[in-house]
Amino acid sequence: AVPLGSKIGDIIHIFKDTGFSRIPVYKKRIDQIVGVIRAYDLAEASAEDPVDKIVRPIRYLPEFTSLPNVLKGFKQFKDHMAVVVDERGATMGIITLEDVLEEIVGEIRDEFSKKEKRMIKRYIQDKVVVDGRLELKEVEVLMGVKLPEGPYETVGGMIIYLLGRMPKRGETLTVDGVKFTVLSINIRRVQEVMIEKLEGEKEQEG
Repeated sequence: AVPLGSKIGDIIHIFKDTGFSRIPVYKKRIDQIVGVIRAYDLAEASAEDPVDKIVRPIRYLPEFTSLPNVLKGFKQFKDHMAVVVDERGATMGIITLEDVLEEIVGEIRDEFSKKEKRMIKRYIQDKVVVDGRLELKEVEVLMGVKLPEGPYETVGGMIIYLLGRMPKRGETLTVDGVKFTVLSINIRRVQEVMIEKLEGEKEQEG
């Protein structure tokens, strides 16, 4: 986090060093988060400008907010970071969209061994059953399609994000001509999904 009044030129290195796309901004004390700055907003300011010029509002969430509701809020407000506060309004920490997806899906960047866990389970005629942790780029190659980009990397992550909640077993979602049917889930993630390429379908439905 950086304090209000900091010069843009003095904090650019934080984005470069950490690789973060967003950094919280605080007033006086680090637990008084008042906003957030985004890396791509830096182009709108000069090195001598204070961060105040590009700081954006940040939402506050009660500590008891459920993960599905946190995810719903991120999708509704199109932001990726919020401040978690306790019942007295004291700051408890920061939560990001990636934190939520990792918790629900199960570490979307997990470097699991494909030899130990086959991501492509089986083929059923023109359909394929895959593990929910299969990366979308693999689906694109497998099905010969282009899927929408977003703050997710896996099949399960995309389904949860687009629905705004954990799916139910048997629930379907059609995205850009590809139908995803959830075959199994557990408390943490989408386990198995059946994927089918549809002809002439270009709409998203749930």
